[in-house]
Amino acid sequence: MSKRSSGRAAAAFLHPAPNDERKGTAEMDETEMLSTPKKGERPQKREINLLSAQIKDLEEQIETDRAASSRDISFWACMANGERVATMKARDDTDKLRDAICERGTFFAELQTILRTKKPRIHHDLPSNEWQSFHLPLDACSRSNAMHAILDREYRRLHHVLDDIRLSHQSEDTRWATTKQDPNGRSFLEIVELMHVAAPYDMVTNAAWHVVVGGAPSGEHADQSHASTAHGNNVEQIDEWTVYRVTTQTLPTRVCRAHRLHKRYTDDECDVITTRSILRDPLHPIPHKDDTLVENATSWIQVAAAGTIESRVTVCLRVDVGSADHGLPMACPSPVDNPAAHIWSVQGHEFVQALKAAVDNVVCLFKCPD
Repeated sequence: MSKRSSGRAAAAFLHPAPNDERKGTAEMDETEMLSTPKKGERPQKREINLLSAQIKDLEEQIETDRAASSRDISFWACMANGERVATMKARDDTDKLRDAICERGTFFAELQTILRTKKPRIHHDLPSNEWQSFHLPLDACSRSNAMHAILDREYRRLHHVLDDIRLSHQSEDTRWATTKQDPNGRSFLEIVELMHVAAPYDMVTNAAWHVVVGGAPSGEHADQSHASTAHGNNVEQIDEWTVYRVTTQTLPTRVCRAHRLHKRYTDDECDVITTRSILRDPLHPIPHKDDTLVENATSWIQVAAAGTIESRVTVCLRVDVGSADHGLPMACPSPVDNPAAHIWSVQGHEFVQALKAAVDNVVCLFKCPD
């Protein structure tokens, strides 16, 4: 080793260069070594080695810059990136929902077309005036359709009936019986009862339905001066909540025939039981005798929730009692001289009393279940 080389080595040992300077010196030495041709080395191989070293340096520089940029990213930049990703996902979900809505819309359009083309017609096999006159046909299918058409029409009338009796804002229990006239000049007896019951409305409705389809018992609520014998009862279950009941009652002076349709309607916290008399039924013909009375009546029982454990029961019974006496006002309480009206009045009051007894029993069971 020459004196110059040994002096340089000693200086490097006594005064070492910083890391960056040493690294740069090492890289320069390596580059110089690669660029300095060795004895017997080909120029192409030397160039390849030089390019490889430069590529390695560039890769290290890229990794260094990438790490520095990831450390220097701000909080708001991270939030912006997250929002951008969420926006892209939301747009993708929106596109999927639009496709699903389009598919469902096509399905519903086809379904509506089918329903419009195959919609059942209640009056298909009926003359237009038969069911409207409360007459049942003989055909089984038309017969069932007529029953539902009759009851549904009376159910739709309930709103007008409640407006007529004006009990919407009544807060106290009330009752009355009066005679009125319809637009055709016929008189009808109207019995109205409003009760507030300390029991849930569904329990009260079940009790009322049992009384309606089972008939008002005579028992302690019957007028003993008009004791009757019921016979010839026929009950037909049309569906789960529709019943057709034919009853014959023999009184001391008259025979009473009642062909009653009953249907229960369930709504949100309000149930309605509608009853309508049938005036002609070919399956149960009515003999035309002078002593036979045929019931022509409509009744509505509305049971509505009036709190968590309270119910509001509204009963309206209307019975046709024949031609009106035009000397009387349109609606006036009066003694009914018509014997038929007197009979229907007694039976109507018996029904209301039986209904009240059933409701009272429900209240007792609710308060003392054991």
